[in-house]
Amino acid sequence: SFSGIFAYGIVRLDGIAGHPGWAWIFILEGLFSVVCGIVLFFILPRSPAHARFLKTQEKEYLIAHLRQSGTMDVTEDEGPFQPREFVKAIRGPHVWMGTIMTFLMGNTDPGFSFTPSIVVGLGYTNTDAQLYSAYPSVVAAVFAMITAYLSDRYGARGVIIICSNLLAVIGLAVFLAVKQLHIKYMALFLATSGSLSASPSIITWVANNSSPYLRRVSATAISSIAFQLGGVISSSLFGAFNLNTLTISLLAFEVTISIVASMNVLYLMNENRRKKLERERLTQEGLQEERGLGDRSAWYEYNL
Repeated sequence: SFSGIFAYGIVRLDGIAGHPGWAWIFILEGLFSVVCGIVLFFILPRSPAHARFLKTQEKEYLIAHLRQSGTMDVTEDEGPFQPREFVKAIRGPHVWMGTIMTFLMGNTDPGFSFTPSIVVGLGYTNTDAQLYSAYPSVVAAVFAMITAYLSDRYGARGVIIICSNLLAVIGLAVFLAVKQLHIKYMALFLATSGSLSASPSIITWVANNSSPYLRRVSATAISSIAFQLGGVISSSLFGAFNLNTLTISLLAFEVTISIVASMNVLYLMNENRRKKLERERLTQEGLQEERGLGDRSAWYEYNL
């Protein structure tokens, strides 16, 4: 969200050490990413149980809360990688629907890189365009924090994803329909906020509905790969599109994401109903289900 603001300042280093301003953007932002990646590799805990900055009681409380909410399975552990858990992950319909959504989202997010060209059309210079193009992303970051809180608080990630993408659809439709550049710029606030706020909810949705630990990391990895693959494809194709064709493509992607999210909500609702009946049957007959079912367990309710 703030890369445009950083770029606005960094580009003013033009000529220092013989490098142009655009080169300094790659050098400094790339160096920052590399350093953060190395540091986080050593200090970021893989679970609450391994968080050195938490007290024992705090760790126990967090783990109990995660298990109660269904985010962590009761019998979950973090043992060595087991191929069968990866196979179980890719067999889940909700994982594939989440992967489709992340792939499409990977295509839409880079598409909003045309924002600077709109700002230039408003009469601003290329340097100032970097600054003003950051404003829609800043608003989107705030909106994403709000939607993330609501989706987690009420356990309704699917509803948030659908509503966010519909907001993006409205913004892109306005952007496509009007000719005035100032209105187009305002429409970008809607489109960017709706689109970018859906990304974290989609990936989290996949993780929330995958258990145990090994199955969750497998599903998350699949979704992340799909997101990055979408970015590679979009960066190769969108450069050849004109602005109208690009907008129509983004609009189609956002509508498709909403449709797939709706299908996933219906699927998960049906699965939860089936699990409820299975719980009643097991309770009435005094039976115990087999261990290691993870998110397939009758006592594991999917997050809608």
